[in-house]
Amino acid sequence: MLEIRRLLLTEFALQDVEDFFPFYSHPNVVRYTVRKALTSLAEAHDLLQAAVRKESLTEVHLDLYATASNHA
Repeated sequence: MLEIRRLLLTEFALQDVEDFFPFYSHPNVVRYTVRKALTSLAEAHDLLQAAVRKESLTEVHLDLYATASNHA
């Protein structure tokens, strides 16, 4: 975990799925990433499950970084 005044970064957890889904289902958020917008909580759960198992964590972090960079 990393915490600074205006930001708290934690590792992904399966209980984050309901917060994660709206972010990754929005077309403008995923527009410049290699990932298509998620269409269901089940897809979000599968992606988070892989991230928690460290199978696609790098991909998720890179997607988030790319999205944030495009909106800076």
